[in-house]
Amino acid sequence: MMAPSTCSELPEAPPSPTIPPQQDPYPTEVTTDKESFSDPDPNVKNTEKQLVPPWCKPERAGVRSGPPCDHSPQPSLYLAGHKPQHHNGSTPRRQWRRNHPIRLAVIGVLALSLQGTVIWGFIWWGFRPSRRDAGTASPPPVVNLTYASYSGFALPNRVNQFLGLPYAQPPTGPLRWRSPSPPLPSSNGGVIAATEFKPICLGAGVAYPTQGQSEDCLYANVWTPADATRGSKLPVWVFIQGGGYNALTNYNWNGSDVVAASEHGVVVVNFNYRVGIWGFLAGGGDAMEMNVGLRDQRGLLGWVKTEIEQFGGDPEHVVIHGASAGAGSVAMHLIANAGRDDGLFHGAILEAIFFPAQPFASELSWQFERVLNQTGCQTGTPSQQMDCLRGTDVKLLQEAANHAQPFPGRADPPLPIFYWTPCVDGDLIQDLPYKLFRAGKSLDVPVMMGTASNEGTVFTPNITTPAEFATFFSNNYPLLFPSDTSSILFLYTHPQSNHSHPPFTPPNRAPLYGPLSTAYGESTFICPQTNVLDYLSVKNNSTKLWAYRYAVQDEENARDGLGVPHLWDAAAIWGPDNINPWDRTGSYRTYNKGLIERVRGYYLGFVKNLDPNRGRMGSEPEWEGWVGNGTTRRRLLFETGETRMEVLGEGERGRCGFWLGLGEGRMEQR
Repeated sequence: MMAPSTCSELPEAPPSPTIPPQQDPYPTEVTTDKESFSDPDPNVKNTEKQLVPPWCKPERAGVRSGPPCDHSPQPSLYLAGHKPQHHNGSTPRRQWRRNHPIRLAVIGVLALSLQGTVIWGFIWWGFRPSRRDAGTASPPPVVNLTYASYSGFALPNRVNQFLGLPYAQPPTGPLRWRSPSPPLPSSNGGVIAATEFKPICLGAGVAYPTQGQSEDCLYANVWTPADATRGSKLPVWVFIQGGGYNALTNYNWNGSDVVAASEHGVVVVNFNYRVGIWGFLAGGGDAMEMNVGLRDQRGLLGWVKTEIEQFGGDPEHVVIHGASAGAGSVAMHLIANAGRDDGLFHGAILEAIFFPAQPFASELSWQFERVLNQTGCQTGTPSQQMDCLRGTDVKLLQEAANHAQPFPGRADPPLPIFYWTPCVDGDLIQDLPYKLFRAGKSLDVPVMMGTASNEGTVFTPNITTPAEFATFFSNNYPLLFPSDTSSILFLYTHPQSNHSHPPFTPPNRAPLYGPLSTAYGESTFICPQTNVLDYLSVKNNSTKLWAYRYAVQDEENARDGLGVPHLWDAAAIWGPDNINPWDRTGSYRTYNKGLIERVRGYYLGFVKNLDPNRGRMGSEPEWEGWVGNGTTRRRLLFETGETRMEVLGEGERGRCGFWLGLGEGRMEQR
């Protein structure tokens, strides 16, 4: 991907267009600092159903949110530091926008649903930078790791880029469903080119073989200042991408721009990890390791601890930042091994934390049996069954991953959005996450968290009946009873029942779309943030916890009824040229351009100093810490025209309490 120009090189922003009025779903008591600004692929031979990107379904023909529906791979679009031009003078990104004028700002979460869930088309495209990225005839930078030497290339913005560095052995054959093994030493003794992104990990919903995805996928990318040396001891920013644990949807985001924006004061790392059946198969008992996708992430952090000094980074100052399922992963690492400190990271950023139902491994035997039956490995002892699966052809296993089914005892359709998730394995994750947080079995490190105002809008279908509302929730949360779904429906359709919460009523949507999207967004993203912060505030010093709400409006999002959707802040953090090319980012080049410096300043302050205030622009307010445990909860509010502190409203507090206690605690991540 290309390294964008700095903000100062962008054209002056024209006057802001008129944005259709949107009701803020979170009315709060606001305080302002006086200095602040007031259809299936034919190549997959499966049985009843195959996963289909929701934007390719006829009923969603007017709502695009991913790459083309033909599953075609992405061409080589972006060169770091170079913007190729078409014959008409436009960039590939702009030409794609003209061809696809209606695009949603979507995320990283894979939808296993055939009904209106949004994600996972991202995985059909793979980025391939050109050698022209080097932009200079000088010798390429070389890094000597413990197992091999690699050459990267120097970008015009004085950032060195190293792509496709193995941080583990390929998790194939006998290494399937096992913790990652360290890379083997290079056999040729020469310098290996690290100038292209490697394939990402196979996700559910794609045919095999497919360009840009492979079982051999455990690779990392590093961006570091050109003048960094082994003794530079720079803070390290490790980004964990999302995709709902079913796919990787924020892959290969370019980190060179934030390195340059940090005054060349940080090292950025991103990477792939196993997802779907490959990363989160469970239910096989002691014969298998579970949560290997999370174990890959910890393997990467171990690699960083060992190797990052060679890039100028400080292994004693590592901040992990996750988006969506990546943020959920960060939460898992905070409580991994019951909060044992393995020295892998020293600060955590959770952007749009994703907390789906996370069952005990013993409750997933049905999932394991389905895979055994679909692959012909159902005979023998559990150990023999695992040997069979490890020897099974990749294509057959991928077909099993793509076999869309409801949870046991649930209706069909709609299918669950997230079929593959982490589980309580009794080892890495020793109990339900909320219980571990509540018991104080979590790391005591500085934490920064944020969500958007309308987290659920890109996931939920445009339903019209109460029955559809109830079925959506029961099919995605299989331990809910009919009485529970009735309570959810009543709470989100009767303002007087939820502390005067005004309904989210987007244009051109069915009446129940707003209540459903609000309920799903709060249950799965927004309230988990509040609850985790409250639990951490009991153990941690409250001055080390910061929260924000992203309420930045966009004309296209408002027109499409999305409000402020999931991961809408990503372009402000990384820059609009450095994220998925199908995400809408136009307003970040015009009337929302100023958000980039404002948001990124707080992020870099946290990465560099473990305090977001030490990077804020002078005109931005002091970001006050979160104080939970029954007292006033305060968070930073980002809007197009200003940034200010707000107090968490009574209505939101009440609704989050509802989710926490629903069904005798069954929503505590079950």
